[in-house]
Amino acid sequence: MRIHHRSHAAGNNNIPLTGRAMTLLATHTASNLLVSRSLPRQPAAPQLLASHHTQNPTNYCPLNIWNSPPVLRSPGQDSPGTVNMGKNTTIIPRNATDKALFLFMVVGIPFGVFWLGFVILPHYHSELNSIVVMHIIAVVFVTYNIFHNLLLVIRTDASGRTSFLPSVLKPGWRYCAICQVNYPPRSYHCHICDECILKRDHHCKFTGCCVGYHNHRYFLMGIFYIFIGALYGIYYQWDYFAHTWSSHSPNGVILVTYTG
Repeated sequence: MRIHHRSHAAGNNNIPLTGRAMTLLATHTASNLLVSRSLPRQPAAPQLLASHHTQNPTNYCPLNIWNSPPVLRSPGQDSPGTVNMGKNTTIIPRNATDKALFLFMVVGIPFGVFWLGFVILPHYHSELNSIVVMHIIAVVFVTYNIFHNLLLVIRTDASGRTSFLPSVLKPGWRYCAICQVNYPPRSYHCHICDECILKRDHHCKFTGCCVGYHNHRYFLMGIFYIFIGALYGIYYQWDYFAHTWSSHSPNGVILVTYTG
């Protein structure tokens, strides 16, 4: 019995296949299928997809990235070959204005502590006692928490470099052509820090960095202790302030200049 098979590749010629030939063909196909299943599967490369929001042109990916590999960043990895531990290595701001305000904060807070400890405190207490020790402990505690939280604001990386961000552009997400990474809503690129900040609140001029998702709590705690320290200082030196202002002494002029 002969089985005829029509082949399109042979110019529509009839090629007769015997039963033995069909058996060999089926055996060869089955063996190839078993070999292909035994090989390890390669993960499919993720693709960058454009957002369905057509109203906002920033949601679209540039055309030159469609043929380029997506940028995947795992936790703790900034770029291939480098490891980022989620902390900034420097605390000095880049911008000139930020440097000036940062210097004002670094010098102004210790000056206020020095003023309270060596000018205001001796004015009320002539000798060391338990009340003086209590005031010293309170001032040291507030000052430590101010600098500690502000230092954490600066050292904590507020960008998405240490976060695992998907390569697929989800609805509501945006693609940053500068950082070449997809970012979730409420994330914006800071031109001073030159990076995208997750859940960006603002760029703090006194710390020289942006406040975002990772360091927002440290910023709030720093502001809280600055507020407590300011209230404590104003309340504690109010009588001295009124006395020196009425006498127009040099100390009063310095005090008025410092407290504003």
